[in-house]
Amino acid sequence: MGFVRGKSSAMSYKTLEAPLVEGGINSPSLITRKYTVDLKFFSDLITGDQTVPWKKWTWMDLKMASSSS
Repeated sequence: MGFVRGKSSAMSYKTLEAPLVEGGINSPSLITRKYTVDLKFFSDLITGDQTVPWKKWTWMDLKMASSSS
């Protein structure tokens, strides 16, 4: 990592995340991984059966959080 992202490196992290065939090292950052997990969570939340307990609790928490502000 120090060789690729040393003090004098101009290579962006986005380049490092690129697939090997595009010249990157195929290494997603923790931020990208977090966004991916968040998007998957919201996708699961808004699709499918809305009577599932975890979805009911999440919607209730979101409504309570938005009404208090």
